[in-house]
Amino acid sequence: MEIFAKKLRELRVARGLSERELAGRLGFGVQTVKNYERGVSVPRVSRFMKICDFFEVSPHYLLGV
Repeated sequence: MEIFAKKLRELRVARGLSERELAGRLGFGVQTVKNYERGVSVPRVSRFMKICDFFEVSPHYLLGV
């Protein structure tokens, strides 16, 4: 899931958001966002789709397909 971690970070930075700001907007904990971006953990499907919706990207884009 390295691609997901990289794309998530790129999207966040492109929007000018800190990890804390993104976490707040998504309703996630800050550590959760940090773990996603570092590839330590991956979101379950419902959270993954929430990320896609927030950034208005397809699941395929976030997965690098």
